[in-house]
Amino acid sequence: MNPSPLAGGKERFFPKDEGRPSRNSFPPRGRSGLLAEKNGPNFFSDCLILSWKTNGFSFRQACKKQQEGCSMAADAGLTGFRIRFAEKKDVPLILKFIKELAAYEKMLDEVKATEADLVKYLFERKNAEVILGEYQDQPVAFALFFHNFSTFLGKPGIYLEDLFVKPEMRGKGIGKAMLSFLAGLAVERDCGRLEWSCLDWNEPSIGFYKHLGARPMDEWTVYRLQGESLRRLAGQGGGFFSGQTD
Repeated sequence: MNPSPLAGGKERFFPKDEGRPSRNSFPPRGRSGLLAEKNGPNFFSDCLILSWKTNGFSFRQACKKQQEGCSMAADAGLTGFRIRFAEKKDVPLILKFIKELAAYEKMLDEVKATEADLVKYLFERKNAEVILGEYQDQPVAFALFFHNFSTFLGKPGIYLEDLFVKPEMRGKGIGKAMLSFLAGLAVERDCGRLEWSCLDWNEPSIGFYKHLGARPMDEWTVYRLQGESLRRLAGQGGGFFSGQTD
């Protein structure tokens, strides 16, 4: 994985005079197979435009209807909100977010991750990355993601494994800000796609994602090997896998 030159804990700020249109609700997470390509139609709403810089990007309020007196250009509650890359010292916080997400999805008993696991795989092996959303210096959201690769596009992509916004902070545009940040990161890293999964019963989330320009990959079905089935197949390799990796 090739981290962005802008990583390393650097922050992206929403200046005090720049707000985001509010939403009635933000869907925390789901799983149905939604994909948003960086050049997809209407990925960003009329009231959010990425302002590019030579060394990265920053968010700015730029409502397309501003000249028509669009009221959505007013500050809508993101004053004091920022997004930053997680550091090793944030591991306890990351695990706390993971457990809060699992509890929200009624899957807390399935969480096996430990702080040692997160240190090893996020910060030593760098198998994935985490961004944190902070409101008035308090953590309110997190997203865990990693790079995959499209053989057809010949480019890497970003796969969003988890996105969670604290329930009391939903409806303020924080979820969309996190997704927009990841979309900007995907463009910055020359990725062809940003994709994630969504629970097929989570209609509010599905509607939200489609509004962003993401499209469902209904023709695909996810298959998974884990636990005993994974070990059993690994034992049927006929000696082709020597057990040695780089």
